[in-house]
Amino acid sequence: MKTKDIKKTKVNNKRIRKHLALVLGALGGSFAPVAAHANMIYVSNHDDGSSSVVSEYTETGTTITSSNPSLIPNTGNLYEPAGLALSGGNVYVANEASPGGTGQITEYNASTGAYVAMPVSSGLSTPLGLAIYGTKMFVANYGNNEISEYTTSGTLLNIAFISGLSGPSSVAISPNGEYLFVGNIGSSGTYSGKVAVYNIISTPTLVDAFSVPHSPFGIAAADNDADIYVTSNPGDSISEYSLSGSLVNTFGSSGTDTLDEAYGIAYNNGNLFVSSIQPAGGAQTTTSGIVEEFNAATGAAISTSPDPLISNLDDPYDIAVAPEPGSLAVLGLGAVGLLLKRKKTRIST
Repeated sequence: MKTKDIKKTKVNNKRIRKHLALVLGALGGSFAPVAAHANMIYVSNHDDGSSSVVSEYTETGTTITSSNPSLIPNTGNLYEPAGLALSGGNVYVANEASPGGTGQITEYNASTGAYVAMPVSSGLSTPLGLAIYGTKMFVANYGNNEISEYTTSGTLLNIAFISGLSGPSSVAISPNGEYLFVGNIGSSGTYSGKVAVYNIISTPTLVDAFSVPHSPFGIAAADNDADIYVTSNPGDSISEYSLSGSLVNTFGSSGTDTLDEAYGIAYNNGNLFVSSIQPAGGAQTTTSGIVEEFNAATGAAISTSPDPLISNLDDPYDIAVAPEPGSLAVLGLGAVGLLLKRKKTRIST
């Protein structure tokens, strides 16, 4: 190898190490999750009273504390909890309401439920959806038809990262961080009843906006960076779409695992976890909420014993599922690839 080539290789290796360090920092310093949180299910109970809690279960539907499944009880920091997101071993909660305000974001230890911080205490407008990628946090503000961008520590990056929406209630990010999906449930406006897809590599750019049955309350992104799953409400189905809005599959509206007014949805390891305020044919009560599990590829119900997978919930709004250890490693490697891709693009242009 020539001296010039050796020097070039050393420079390139140095650059790669630098970018890897940046990615590790963006992901909280490590790809490895806390082992105790692998395959845990977190559910926000959207009640506006004493049942306003966040519950924790194993992936088999078992409560962590049999006498009280509420990981995060209603002790003064939760106000109609809606969107959930996991990052760095903590649970972030979008509170639709707040004392004398219009919503806040609170953070808790995912293992103990202990209050950690209130990253965002003001400036929101009925926040319903929440998504985190690296150190960036995206909040769906239903009240002002915007997606706001913050760091996970609460630093405001852009109050109107995306504006002109129609009652955004849910937000999700593709695993590679390139696409942001927004569910709009407002009764009027350009995106009413639609899922809007944005490329967010640099400035948010609208890729597509497509209609779904009823209102798109929940959105989950598949791990192939190509498909998304949407819950409809009022309605009882889960729909799978491509990024271009083509319908791939619909399920959850028949059989023993029929849903009734599906809300939250989470994708993990090829399965979907979906919350519903009541079983099909039932009436909504303070204990009628359920979570069902489906195979994302076939739509087949998985939670047959117990059935439903989780029950006795009060108006379950959103679901967050801690990924398996390997999933976070893949996310980390994907982030490396995305960062290097962006770097290459900047150099070539």
